[in-house]
Amino acid sequence: RTADLQLRLNGSAQCRLADIAELLPVQLLTPDSFRLFFGGPKERRQFFDMGVFHVEQHFFAVWLQFSRVLKQRNALLKQSRQYNQQFEYWDAQFVQLAWQLQALRQHYISLLQNAFAALTDQDSLLSTVSLQLYAGWPEKLQTSAELQELLSQSFQQDLRLGFTQYGPQKADLRLRSAGHSVEKVLSRGQLKVLLFALKVAQNNLIAGSGLKQPILLIDDLASELDPGSTKKIFDFLTNINSQVFITAINADQVTPFIAADCRQVFHVEHGQITSTDR
Repeated sequence: RTADLQLRLNGSAQCRLADIAELLPVQLLTPDSFRLFFGGPKERRQFFDMGVFHVEQHFFAVWLQFSRVLKQRNALLKQSRQYNQQFEYWDAQFVQLAWQLQALRQHYISLLQNAFAALTDQDSLLSTVSLQLYAGWPEKLQTSAELQELLSQSFQQDLRLGFTQYGPQKADLRLRSAGHSVEKVLSRGQLKVLLFALKVAQNNLIAGSGLKQPILLIDDLASELDPGSTKKIFDFLTNINSQVFITAINADQVTPFIAADCRQVFHVEHGQITSTDR
């Protein structure tokens, strides 16, 4: 019987997964990472919330409280048929925490836009890309009182759906180039370069925020890229302030772009890992 995996922090098993994740920010780039563009809002929330978690000190505590309130409200939608004092109580907490989350996320996205712009200011295509945060409710709402009124007005529809349709749990990151969604105007190769730029910008932002040293894991970097795009990505990576692990079918897809004194190459065959000087 295989023993259960146990996580310990400073010798104690009484730790949360978030406590472990906080110590070592890790970003992964694989072919599935294209879901940032073609997946739903959940993929994009996971991307920017990872950054907010590591940069904004109070984010996780607020997010945890909000998640509990959202769970209570959704459970109440399945039990009650009318908007009553219970909903008013939970909605007041919902709105307060939602506004805090929005402020933390918006501040982070502004920082990320600046980090992205600093990385891509010499690129005629990527320099036109903007990052716009959708809060999870109509943009015309400018106060917490208006959000609470929206929750009350949308109660009947929430009741039919069985869940809360407005709030930070519906937030999204809208990526636009010259006013258009990037997935509609950029090729797949260009989107891959954009993906790397976003990840490197986020990496640099996390690294610059304190004592944390992120790690970037990249699987099959060279696929779907022409030599010019590959060089552009390695130009981004030369500006990264962290350790990077890259896999490739052939070492020649990677080594020409990295100075010999800045790399260590390993060959994997039949489960055996050997160090090479290539």
